[in-house]
Formats: sequence, C-alpha cells, structure tokens
Amino acid sequence: MNSISTFDITKYFLLDVMKDIKSGRIQLPDFQRDWVWDDTHVRRLLASISLAYPIGAVMMLQQGHQQRQFKPRLVDGVLTPENQPPNLLILDGQQRLTTLFMVLLSQQPVIIKDQKSQKIIKKWYYLDIQKCLDPSGDRYSAIIALPESKIARTYTGALIDCSTPEKEYQALLFPLSKVFFFSEWRSKFSKYWQYDPQKLELIDTLELEVLKKFEHYQIPAIQLRDSLPKEAVCQVFEDTNTSGCDLNYFDLMSSSYCTADFSLRDDWKQRENRFQSLKVLRKLRSTDFVQAVTLIAGYAKRVEAIKKGGNIDKLPGVGCDRTEVLKLTKEEYQKWADPISRGFEESARFLHSQKIFDADDLAYPIQLVILSTIFTILGERSRSSHIRSLLER
Repeated sequence: MNSISTFDITKYFLLDVMKDIKSGRIQLPDFQRDWVWDDTHVRRLLASISLAYPIGAVMMLQQGHQQRQFKPRLVDGVLTPENQPPNLLILDGQQRLTTLFMVLLSQQPVIIKDQKSQKIIKKWYYLDIQKCLDPSGDRYSAIIALPESKIARTYTGALIDCSTPEKEYQALLFPLSKVFFFSEWRSKFSKYWQYDPQKLELIDTLELEVLKKFEHYQIPAIQLRDSLPKEAVCQVFEDTNTSGCDLNYFDLMSSSYCTADFSLRDDWKQRENRFQSLKVLRKLRSTDFVQAVTLIAGYAKRVEAIKKGGNIDKLPGVGCDRTEVLKLTKEEYQKWADPISRGFEESARFLHSQKIFDADDLAYPIQLVILSTIFTILGERSRSSHIRSLLER
C-alpha cells in the first residue's frame, strides 16, 4: 500500500543541522518574519542542551529540485553560504535554530533583544566552568552573557574580561562558540596553564559532562513533503508557529514568486512611497493593493471568457479573498500593478472632490480597493459627469 502521509518524522544531530544552515542547505521561507529572543530565552535554550534536555521538535519543508514553492532566505548570521538551493526550509523552530547557529557556529556575537529597553544588542555566551561542574549548582546561572566587547562588570562590581583568549583561560570561562572546536581550544588552554594537572582534569570533566551533550544532541524534526500544496503549508505554519504570526496575502505572494529578476516586496515599497504623497492613501496596505490587483485580473479573465462565448454558469469568478489572491500569478500582477496604481491615485482625487482628505476619514478601507478597481476598469470613461454622479451616489 502506498503511503498517504504528507510528512515524515526523523532526528538530526545538532552539528549536522548547524553545518547545513551554514552551507545554505537549510534556509528560511521568505515569509518567515524576524523574531529576536531575549537573553533569558537564549540561556534557557543553551542550558537545556547542555543537560541533554529536549527543546522540542522543529518543522521543515522539503524543497524539490524541479520546482520551488517558496522563495528562500538565509538564516541570520550566515555570511558566506555555498551557491546552492536549499534542501529544507524551516517552518517552525526558526528562533531556536537561529540562536543555536549564532552561538555555536557563526563566530559572531548573538543578536538579542534587551528586556528593559527592547533595543537590539549583541552578546557572546560563555560557560563558567566551575559553576557548570558544581553538582548543587544551577546550569542556567552558569551561562554568562558578555557584551560585544567581551568586558563587563558583575552586580558586585567585579570585572569580567574575556577580550583575549588568554583572559578567557585565566577566568576559567569557556566560549560556547568553541563547543565544536574544543580540541583546538583545549590545546591552547593547556599550554597557557603549563599543563597543570588540576586544570587538565577540570576541562576533561567539562568535556565529558557538558560539551559531549552538544556533540551527541539530536533534534527531532517533522519534515513536510514537497508534494504538500502551498495553501496547506501556509495553514500548517500558522497553526504551529509559536510567535503568533499570521500570514497575510502579501507574505505568501512575495514568497511564492521565486524568481531572481522580480521582488514583490521591492515593487510594493516603491509604490507605497509614491502613495504617501496622497493623504487618503497613507494607510494603504500591501494586502489592499494585491486584493485590488486580484479583482482586476479576475474581471479581465471573466470578460475574456464572455467574449469567447463561455457557459454563463461556468464563467471565472471575480473575488479577492485569500483563495483568489493566492491564485494570482506573477505575470498577472506585473500586467495589472501599474493600472491599479493609477486607479488608486484617481480614487484619491475623486475622494478629495468629495471632501474626504485623509485616510482616517474613510469609514471602510476596503472601499479604496473596490473604488480603485472600478476606476481602472472605467479608464477615461470615469471622467464623464454621468458616471461621476453614479460614483458619488
């Protein structure tokens, strides 16, 4: 019997996942939004792995070689990926995997959000070796975050300086960025302490009781097969995403147009800047714009079907709900985006004549979507006094 399952369940070694992220074999779908953790979340995650505790499964989407469903983008912190398309896209687990990559393999400070100021800051993460090996100690408190300079003062006023490797050795602080490069670090540490037996025993114990946990750690993964329809992938993302991000039309479309020569986000940004000069359009959203494009594209297909003498009961529908928007092709968008832009501008002039000057004066923003489509269809005919009176009414 052929399997009808749309997903597989497997496990990956942590290091293998980190290497695949670095090479670009694992990436994010473009609709994944940036989501930055604070220091508490980062330290809890590292503490869990250092104790071999589970951190939850991640969910990924297989990427077929023949056709890509979604436009990919690199995980934060990846600087020089191999020039190859990804095999997997991260749907759930973005922040956990991004954090782990930045801490363990990126060789860069970790980008976090300050809990008090909510500003973005950068930190390096260390293990306090002695606290880690204290049986009565708390692993969370043994993980230390230092600023980008690697110099900080404790609450008691004591100075922590890890600005050079020698100062790290002296402070008995192990940089978590060296977890997978321990043998090299161990060699230099041992040389610094002139092969002191007590220090060698200390780091042998650290390796055995803590660092081996990272080396052998496995992450459970749910892999969605690339045969799963795009709409289903989007629903799964919304249902499982722990950051509470709902995908809108624009997110899905920009990710679906997987061509190197066209960026939906850049196209919208230019149009949005142009609309800002008209106050009644200042709150126009990307979703409003693609709804209007979807309406005019659907109307054009319906008119064409009528011209061909199609069955009136089977004519293409005209709508702009989620399902219809997701059917809009890149070619249709490019064909109708400019006319719809002019339709929005003509709508703004019309509303101005009706003493509606600002976006806040509009009772229902969806009125702009409909009005811009009507003006696009009417073209020059919209300037006749008869049609204007109908629109006013």
